[in-house]
Amino acid sequence: MGLRDLTRTAADTYIKTVKWPLDRAARVIGRGKGSGSTTPEILVDRADAKARAAVGSVTGDQELKSQARRRSAAADERERAAKLRGEASKRKAQVEENAAETEAKAEERRREAATREKKRKQQADKQRKDIEQKADKAAARRKAEAANAKQTVDTLNAQKEKKERSAVLAEKEEALEQRDDALTASDEAQRLAAAASRAKAERKA
Repeated sequence: MGLRDLTRTAADTYIKTVKWPLDRAARVIGRGKGSGSTTPEILVDRADAKARAAVGSVTGDQELKSQARRRSAAADERERAAKLRGEASKRKAQVEENAAETEAKAEERRREAATREKKRKQQADKQRKDIEQKADKAAARRKAEAANAKQTVDTLNAQKEKKERSAVLAEKEEALEQRDDALTASDEAQRLAAAASRAKAERKA
């Protein structure tokens, strides 16, 4: 193993030794920030890449420089992925918020529609009851008018019958009077005839 390999191994061991507690702290911080938040870990990875690049530049170790580039590129990818996850999480949260708002508005519209329907039914019931009451009153009025009209007709008929009976009675009374007068005249004529006969008989005697 050459000096460069020893230097690389030593640098790698040192960087890992320094990085290990930082990695643990970054993971804890990352978990505390929620899913998709890897910024502390990315910073540690970038520091690792910079350290390897610095040692590689000092020692001229191309492998360390290559490792630095790969780790830096990986950190960039992780950062882009974290940003995409963050954006996706924001979009999801926005979609959920919009859905909740839409559902709340829909529920409000349903309540308003139910209120309008209830008022419409109440108004329809009131109108129906008003119409029924008016119809009942009109029927009662027509019935009363018919009863009054019948009573009037009955009264007129009774008066007419009374007048007709009175007229018939008057005619009967008049006929009776005429008969009595005729009988009286006949009796008087018979009496006069009898008297005349007696007078004639007396004269002859």
